[in-house]
Amino acid sequence: MPIKRTTFTRRRKAVANVVQPSTSSHVVTAAGLQIRALRIKLGLTVQELAAQANVSTAMVSKIENGYVEASVGCLENLARALNVPITELFAQLYEEHDCTYARAADAPKEVIIPGYQSQRLGHTVLGRLRAEFNLITLTERVINFDLLGRTGANFIYMLAGHVLFRCGSQTFLLAQGDSLLLNLTDLHGPEEIIAPPVAFLSVCAFLLG
Repeated sequence: MPIKRTTFTRRRKAVANVVQPSTSSHVVTAAGLQIRALRIKLGLTVQELAAQANVSTAMVSKIENGYVEASVGCLENLARALNVPITELFAQLYEEHDCTYARAADAPKEVIIPGYQSQRLGHTVLGRLRAEFNLITLTERVINFDLLGRTGANFIYMLAGHVLFRCGSQTFLLAQGDSLLLNLTDLHGPEEIIAPPVAFLSVCAFLLG
């Protein structure tokens, strides 16, 4: 006697915050970052935003981290809680920022003093914050200290050679692969070249005005 098979169909309950696999990671990531930025700007925690938007805390966390693609209804609730139009959640997709491209042959080089060359790789300005990127090459045993008196920081990454670098009252022996982060208000600079030629990447960030 043949066995009759019965198929049961389970009806899923529709949920307002339907989440589907992301079809565009760039859009999902941009929206998540913007939601997080707006939330932080308002001084809200993830839990507080979730409560005001009537969305679960886990959902808000996943959206901010770009793990899920939220429904339009969910985004409308979040936008309302953040007191912005829903289009503001995608503002980062339409913002344009300058980028700097420098060919090796065209990058400006400046000889600070004999044996000390600075090659400007690029710079950017974000509000009052300016960041400068330079390739420093030392070929002679020179001493060159800076005391910029600016509020900011200087990150140094060694590419070649060995140099004794001063930072305030301290000195550090830097070799290839070493890095140093220092305050621009401290007296700093190469004190002695141990194994020339020396090359390092210098990233300087400071406030204007």
